[in-house]
Amino acid sequence: TCPNDKMEVEKNGQKICQLCEGLCPKACEGTGIGSKYQTVDSSNIHRFINCTKILGNLDFLITGLEGDPWHNINALDPEKLNVFRTVREITGYLNIQSWPKHMQNFSIFSICACVARGKWSDSPVWRTAGCC
Repeated sequence: TCPNDKMEVEKNGQKICQLCEGLCPKACEGTGIGSKYQTVDSSNIHRFINCTKILGNLDFLITGLEGDPWHNINALDPEKLNVFRTVREITGYLNIQSWPKHMQNFSIFSICACVARGKWSDSPVWRTAGCC
């Protein structure tokens, strides 16, 4: 296992720890179908810290942002959404059904160039297929 500032690479048939240029690649499990999490919320937002790749989908539902009293989940602090600034790739879709009112855009995803290729659907759900 390599320290946080290095990643494992293979050179000449041997695995070594190599210093990362910038943030080291980190893949994180997404949300929704096939995941243990239905939506991004206050109970799981910490799992996305320093993630560069989301394996699967990212879902933002009203229960994730405003809280879910039935499951004892508090409202999500919108400032914590900044953890997604490090994301470079989403292998599934980005589903935004609810978003903080004071955040006028989705600029936290601006680094993920493929988000710009997404299209607004007839419903208020915004999706991108095969991000990046």
